[in-house]
Amino acid sequence: TQSTWGFKVHFATCQTIHSPLSRIMVKLITAEEARDIINGVRDMPCSMMHDNSCGWEAMERFLVACTKNCKVYIPVYMMNLLIFKWRRLLKEPIPMLSKTAVSIAKSTAFLSLFVSTLRGLVCATRQVRGKDGKFNAWLGGLIAPAAILLEAPQRRSELAMYIVPRVMEFAWNFLEKRKLVKALPHGEVLLFSIGMAFMMYFYQNEPKSIRPTYLGLLKRVFGEN
Repeated sequence: TQSTWGFKVHFATCQTIHSPLSRIMVKLITAEEARDIINGVRDMPCSMMHDNSCGWEAMERFLVACTKNCKVYIPVYMMNLLIFKWRRLLKEPIPMLSKTAVSIAKSTAFLSLFVSTLRGLVCATRQVRGKDGKFNAWLGGLIAPAAILLEAPQRRSELAMYIVPRVMEFAWNFLEKRKLVKALPHGEVLLFSIGMAFMMYFYQNEPKSIRPTYLGLLKRVFGEN
């Protein structure tokens, strides 16, 4: 018995233990194939990753992601509408609800298309190259984010502001793991202070550069400038 990818394969019977893929794997691979995959002699076939064709799997991923993402975006947009735009909602209920519904659909489609495209491209690249590798994931990660074009321009900037800190954190952890940089004690406090300094500078000197929603929130917290 040897462990790999979070499940165990018993070479004598090729049975998986504590894995939802157990019935599928018994039908798809032999003990020798399992050993070769673990030892890196051969790559894991797409048939071990999903039951259907790669194209159908990508479509199924898109539909499943739409269902899950709706549950996230509906509360987010509705809370924003009820908290920050309730006056306009009372005056123009139909236009405001319609605009919110379109925004929910765009955000749901963006994230769902991103997920399905990434998975589909990894499978497609594996089929074309005939092997797994970092290149497959890099190519998928490079092309899939184009789905952000489905979002409204102002939402793209918001998502970019969210992603940039994540990328910086990844880059720092990458360098720290390879001992190219050293961890800074209480470094997160320093970053938070720098971020707050930038935010308060614009709030004090250039409030028009801040979106009205965020500006209204800052006024509630810090008072009128």
